[in-house]
Amino acid sequence: MAQKKQRLEQAGRFFGRCTAVLCLLLALTGLALGVWSGHGVEAAAGVLLCLPVGWLLRKLSKEIRRLGEGKALLLLTVLCLIWKLVWVLWATVPPESDYKTFWDYAQQLAARDVIWGGRYLALFPHIFGYAWFLSGLIRMFGALPLLAPVTNALLSVCAGVLLFSIAKKRFGFETGAAAFLLWTVCPSQTIYNMFVLSEPLYTTLLLGVLAVMTAFEDKAEQCGRVRPAVSGLVAGLLLAGVNLTRPVGAIVLIGLVLWLGLVRIDGWKHPIFRRSWAVFLAVLVVSYGVLGMLGRQELARRIGEEPASTTGFNILVGFHQESGGKWNWEDSNTLDAVNTPDRSAQEVQQEMLERAMERITSGEIDFPILLRDKLTTFLGSDDACAGYASSVIRHEEQIKQLCNGFWYGILFLAAAGCVLGIRAGERRSVQMGYLYFIGLTMAQMLVEVAGRYHYSLLPVLILLAAGAVMGTERGAHGVRSLQG
Repeated sequence: MAQKKQRLEQAGRFFGRCTAVLCLLLALTGLALGVWSGHGVEAAAGVLLCLPVGWLLRKLSKEIRRLGEGKALLLLTVLCLIWKLVWVLWATVPPESDYKTFWDYAQQLAARDVIWGGRYLALFPHIFGYAWFLSGLIRMFGALPLLAPVTNALLSVCAGVLLFSIAKKRFGFETGAAAFLLWTVCPSQTIYNMFVLSEPLYTTLLLGVLAVMTAFEDKAEQCGRVRPAVSGLVAGLLLAGVNLTRPVGAIVLIGLVLWLGLVRIDGWKHPIFRRSWAVFLAVLVVSYGVLGMLGRQELARRIGEEPASTTGFNILVGFHQESGGKWNWEDSNTLDAVNTPDRSAQEVQQEMLERAMERITSGEIDFPILLRDKLTTFLGSDDACAGYASSVIRHEEQIKQLCNGFWYGILFLAAAGCVLGIRAGERRSVQMGYLYFIGLTMAQMLVEVAGRYHYSLLPVLILLAAGAVMGTERGAHGVRSLQG
């Protein structure tokens, strides 16, 4: 029995190291693609600055800790709030393109029970989640121009607190402080707050799911029957909120199953572990499914038709060779031609899916080139926010360089964090960050890609980067890195 348990634990460590290796390769791929696509100077600057920035983070984290954990967290929260609010109050931009779509639908949802022109929501149901959330705020405060930006800033602070909590539980207080500081100064995340977009909301909800998992993991082997059910319910509701806002809930569910079934495979030999996590997972799946179903029913009621359950258009765009898998007028015009009043939203998306399959099997796609182009868009830079804000940013090129320099530095430090995780045989819930990084990247290779879609990876990379910075510090004092 002891040998079997040891073999299972070794298998779990092997799979855990495999996920860390894949994340390491993805981070290095992002760096390499950045250099290849003409951002070599920013990449070099970001990597070279890692040493002084890491030293500064260690010093600041130690000084902040001297205040005591309560005062330190309050200070970090206030600093984050001030910085995020200063930006959105200084830089204002009218909603355009996708951002205007969110804003217009939110105002309609706030004003009437059944809205007009709901076909676009039926075709792309994930838009409803954020528009519905924003409509509630509009009913309370009115359609103020700064409503969405200020809300985004507040959500960013919540995300920072959650990131701090996760990092503190897994790697210690100083790593949590370092992660919070990196999140606060992250330039692209700060700039995105000025827009009417769903990224701050679903990223905060994702961090909430991981925070619940992390807290439950620490008590899973000592808790009774109630805690697993309550934790699973909270995680399921948060994950359903994520999926209603951005369809990435399945990535988290698959990652959780892989983590429990492969990385923590040895735990299933213990009755308490098996009972606790089985209840947690079952309640999570049920609550996620039920709330998702209720959300779709509410969407159908508010727009007057059933929403589509497939994403054929996004897959069609994702395999458009000339655009590199990005949005393009050719596919948009195809959608307009197919989207006739006599067809349901599901029929429209189904035909777009059939056209996507025809394109994929046509033999006209150079898949290695398309994959390279999509990875370059997704991981090769982080400057899309500056382009969206060009109407109010005076020094657009310098802002792009700043965003990219930070991005490449974080990728480099995250890669170092992966190396430390491999050496330590890390198998705790932080592995969910690895799995989400891998899963989201794989998903983006199948559908329409854009630079801002890696937004929800920022906290994952920052967590790994902070772990690398503070792990090196602990290693210097003879403490094994990433063992917590």
